[in-house]
Amino acid sequence: MSAHSQIPVSKLAWLVLLILIGAPLAFFYLATPKARDETPAVPREKRPLTKLESVGLRDYRDWDGLPELFAVWADKAHWKNDRTRFSYWNPGTRSYSYFFEARRTPDGFRFREIPEPRDRGFEWDSEAGDDSPLRLYLPVRARPEEPVKSLEKSVAPARESQKIPVQVEKPDLSPATKTGWKNENIGDAVKKP
Repeated sequence: MSAHSQIPVSKLAWLVLLILIGAPLAFFYLATPKARDETPAVPREKRPLTKLESVGLRDYRDWDGLPELFAVWADKAHWKNDRTRFSYWNPGTRSYSYFFEARRTPDGFRFREIPEPRDRGFEWDSEAGDDSPLRLYLPVRARPEEPVKSLEKSVAPARESQKIPVQVEKPDLSPATKTGWKNENIGDAVKKP
């Protein structure tokens, strides 16, 4: 071989380095998929609100009849500033463990879930039967064992009237003298020194 056909070592090193770096870059360029020209996705239509969502609650199967049941009991509730609280039966725990606040609006009732209320002066409706699906949160009233006293009972009973004899004497109404006083007893009352 001739001296002119040999490749210098420095050029060979550059050629190897170029192949080592270029081969992976060429592989990633060819293997990477090209971005597709896609049309933007059509926005999905919003689904209509469920019955529970339309009154402010989450869509939960245990609460299906809640708005209708409350409408039956609403006139017995204690309303303050157009708000009242009540509990709802939980069939899973077999207790009144769902607690709600109801608000009156011109469009009907709106509800929101709340923690169990523990206000002083209020209690759960004791007259609600065990088969009742909800219980109202009412102010404490006088209990049957503590009846409200009427005015007649609070007044002491009248004593039997007693007759006390009274003697009334007729006073001496004799006419007065010219001086206006009887002089008979004056001397006795006033002693001269």
